[in-house]
Amino acid sequence: MRWITRGFIAVCLSYLALVVFCNRALFFSSFDASYWKDKFEHSQWALPLSVRTIGDDGLYLYEGYRLIHGDDPTRYNAEVPPLGKYLIGASILTTGNGYIYGFITTSLVVVMFFLLCQLLIQNRLLSLAATTLFITDPLITSQFPRTMLDSLQAFFLLMFILLLLTARKRKRWLPAIAGLVLGGFSGIKFPILTPILILIGFITIWKTYRNIRLAILYCISIPVGYLIPYIPYFIGGHTLVDWIRTQKWIISFYTHSNLVPTWGSAFINLLTGFYQNIYDRSWVHSPEWSPAWTVISVAALMGLYRIARGKQRSFQWIIIACIAGYTLLLYQVIPFWTRYLVLLLPLLYLLAVYSLSHIPRRWALVMIGVLICVNITASVPILFPTPEATAHQIMYNWEHMFFQDMYQDITTGSKSRWSIVAFNRFALMAFNDAEIESIDIRLQPMTWHRFVSPQTMRVVVTYSTRNLGQFSETHNIPILKEDGRWRIPWDWSFLFTGFGVGRQLKTTIDPARRGSLLASDKKPIAEDVAGDMIWITPQRITVSRETELLTYISGLFQHTINVVHLHQRIHGNALTDQPVPIGVPPTPMNTVQKQLLTSFSGVTLTPAYGRVNYGSGVVDVGAVTNTHYFECCSRLYSTTTYDGTSGAERAKNTILKGINGGSLVITDDKGRVQRTLILLEKQDGRNTQP
Repeated sequence: MRWITRGFIAVCLSYLALVVFCNRALFFSSFDASYWKDKFEHSQWALPLSVRTIGDDGLYLYEGYRLIHGDDPTRYNAEVPPLGKYLIGASILTTGNGYIYGFITTSLVVVMFFLLCQLLIQNRLLSLAATTLFITDPLITSQFPRTMLDSLQAFFLLMFILLLLTARKRKRWLPAIAGLVLGGFSGIKFPILTPILILIGFITIWKTYRNIRLAILYCISIPVGYLIPYIPYFIGGHTLVDWIRTQKWIISFYTHSNLVPTWGSAFINLLTGFYQNIYDRSWVHSPEWSPAWTVISVAALMGLYRIARGKQRSFQWIIIACIAGYTLLLYQVIPFWTRYLVLLLPLLYLLAVYSLSHIPRRWALVMIGVLICVNITASVPILFPTPEATAHQIMYNWEHMFFQDMYQDITTGSKSRWSIVAFNRFALMAFNDAEIESIDIRLQPMTWHRFVSPQTMRVVVTYSTRNLGQFSETHNIPILKEDGRWRIPWDWSFLFTGFGVGRQLKTTIDPARRGSLLASDKKPIAEDVAGDMIWITPQRITVSRETELLTYISGLFQHTINVVHLHQRIHGNALTDQPVPIGVPPTPMNTVQKQLLTSFSGVTLTPAYGRVNYGSGVVDVGAVTNTHYFECCSRLYSTTTYDGTSGAERAKNTILKGINGGSLVITDDKGRVQRTLILLEKQDGRNTQP
């Protein structure tokens, strides 16, 4: 059997090497503090309306960097204890790479799993076979490059269990270490499992030592282990009272969460791969699911039954059964994500191996060998994804003009020609010059291939401009694999055919007016009048007066745009040195209002038409709304983009409608037109009666 043992060891080591190879782009990258700071400060954590969201892995990555450099662990994301984030920060500090943390913690989970197997099964070959099965699990495979907290928590849980199982050696230092480890476990994520673990640990230590002092020492060590990561918090001047308030806030955060439990979702996920999305309640398939989970779950339940009914019950297996059973039941009654199973899967695998250990070893090894093949097959999409996810992420970033994020998915050759700052500025300046307010991208249907590089995706891009309407572009964009990741070799002509370095977009506008709605006495009840477009240059705002400024502007728009929306418009994704258009107030400003508004630094006004509704006691005048693109945070009135959506404005829209004249062209560095994207002749709308 020695050759079989060596075979399992070789598979484990080879699989680890494969994981590193497939994720080499992440493992050998350098942490970009400026990028992640910008990402965080423009995410939903800093701007509540931001669609430039940051996931938990990105959040913990940046938080780790911030905390390891001495920042307050309760400033942001305080609902998650700081231990895991400090360790991610330590990875960045020592290696310059946060993703190494994921590889180390997940590898430690595998090591702990093997040690537990060896201790419980007392069979090296079967333990190695089970470890090979565990390491090839697609969920475990997905954790190696991730800066999440689940693997770290699983490591601490398995270490705690291992310490309890070795308590029979009666080492007097063991209760204190077990308590510290359990405290560390509780300091990684919200300690929902901690109460049952404290009880199981206390019973085990009392049963083993029959010594009240050691039991008390164990209990004291738990809060000590939990407090250790908060040492920088106390060094920073905070008191124990401040810490207690933080803990109360954490409890309140979770107990008052709006998230509704997904009843039974975890068990269904284990058996079928489907789980219920906690936001929209739809059932979706987990990409990390393996058919082996079904077999393992059934075998684990058989193991639980065998332990509960066995005549010669092992206290060690009872510990495993209690923790696994409680965790499995708990996951059925909380808002559940598949990644939570990282904590449960090692226990299920242990219980499954316990069941298999009661059948002839040859058949147990055959069954495990089959399941290893199943797991490896299920892990292929994790290790070798198609370009589809990357393509959709690129399209999302393009649509929202997040070129800082798109930069992460371009080839090394493209990056060598542009810094991230220059890349983002060049793109945003182009859209700024073209007055583009919205982008819609349609990725044409195609068959994605896992091992073919390059591939070509065909996209139809529709741009909505502020004053000249819409135009579309069709592009064939290559996507290729580089260092294990799909990337695009960027060319600026992908934005606009004929555009590139040395080229510029130029917009000219000949503004038209929407026709007036006239009453029976020929007096207007709604009309376009000369007004002012409000612009704000972000970097010129006086920070101490920003709320006052935005509150005043909100009032000018009759509070149809609130302060939060205005803040998002200004700071969401704009060049800080370029004026950002806010809108034309529905009622023209008088001289006093203009003087007060322009007294704020960073505010400028330009002439523009605005739509005034005087109201009528006879007819429903109705309203005009932007029908070309959604405006959450501005009111950029233009007769080209606004249409009547109710009342007389809607009924007579065809007559009232005007079209701005002007052009959007691409010019060379000498100002010569190279391509015309839009060319329109001005058409004023006509006056009419309702």
